[in-house]
Amino acid sequence: MEPTFQEVKAADLDEESRVFIAYRTSLYKATIRKVRSREGKDTDYLIHYDGNKKSNVHWVSLSQFRAQLDEQDQPLVVPPTPEEVKAREERKLEKEKR
Repeated sequence: MEPTFQEVKAADLDEESRVFIAYRTSLYKATIRKVRSREGKDTDYLIHYDGNKKSNVHWVSLSQFRAQLDEQDQPLVVPPTPEEVKAREERKLEKEKR
């Protein structure tokens, strides 16, 4: 079962926040360099993708954010519900019986 990322909220983001960004069909780790709020428009974020030149930065919208990263660069995930844990354990036991 794939983990479910916590919803990224604009209030949780500021300069130097670490995030996963969706670009085409992949996810990339990035750092927010600047936040731009303009009256009547959505907030934009200047991000730098890990491993790229320092000058290679892009403005992106909140809709491209998939997860915020913790101090160990791991995505924040929603913990599984008790029902999901039980179902996972049942599937594991069933596989072991085979």
